[in-house]
Amino acid sequence: MSGWRGVIDVALVGCGKMGGHHARTIAAAPGTRLVAVHDRHPERASQIAEHTGARVVQQLPLQVDAWVVATPTKAHLDFVEPALKHGLWCLVEKPVCLASHHLAPLTGGLERLFVGHIERFNPAVRAAGDLAPQRVDVHRQSEPQRRGVDIDVILDLMIHDLDLLLWWTQERALPDVVKVSGKRNAGGLWDVAHAELRTSKGVHASFTASRLASRQQRTARVVESQRIVELDYLNRSVRINGRDCAVAPGPDGLTAQWRGFTDAIRGEYTPIARGEEGLRALQLAERVLDALGSTS
Repeated sequence: MSGWRGVIDVALVGCGKMGGHHARTIAAAPGTRLVAVHDRHPERASQIAEHTGARVVQQLPLQVDAWVVATPTKAHLDFVEPALKHGLWCLVEKPVCLASHHLAPLTGGLERLFVGHIERFNPAVRAAGDLAPQRVDVHRQSEPQRRGVDIDVILDLMIHDLDLLLWWTQERALPDVVKVSGKRNAGGLWDVAHAELRTSKGVHASFTASRLASRQQRTARVVESQRIVELDYLNRSVRINGRDCAVAPGPDGLTAQWRGFTDAIRGEYTPIARGEEGLRALQLAERVLDALGSTS
């Protein structure tokens, strides 16, 4: 697809909070046009259409270049599968779906699928540059909220950091789960989880994720052979060996990710998570979930 010219026409499904962010980003981006929006609640779609100039549709059109899927996770494949079947490009929110085996029929056709692992585009991550971790310690917690509570905290929050670990280490084998602990809610889903992992090359990673915290925290400490890199995803700041590192002004993560997606459509290099990478992050999350399940 190298050499793509012209405007990229986009349809959006899912007009909740995240879908609204996507809609504004797409509508404001040069070279793309939001032409259609769909939601099971028509009033939400109408609100977005009013502010972006898109039309509300009952079914997503095939006469576009790309679909963006921002529905609840359980509905992701309802739209990813037809998008890929009809040769469209597709950007889907993370996790790519609820279970990796659901992707089995599609694994031969993921070239046009991309997954919204947005922390790859966090300004702090961009400022830190290429990382070669020997140890990674992450704390990702949020206050109780309504969004995302239909899935375990591992798929909701921790998967961001599982993806970053896989991206930084570039190992083909999935890390082993060494130790886990957690806390379930009344519905049986994990609201708090801690996992320690070790890669085949000896990288040790510790992840703590919670959506029952009294305050938000999104931090990572990456130990390399000669550097200690401290990332604060919320404040978009970086410290290297105890000193503040300049974070260059630039687009927010969602805008940078959208540019990455359109660059990929145009055949250019981009760090955006491709379908196979989204699948691997989900498979690693499932390893953590399986380990947690065996402890209860």
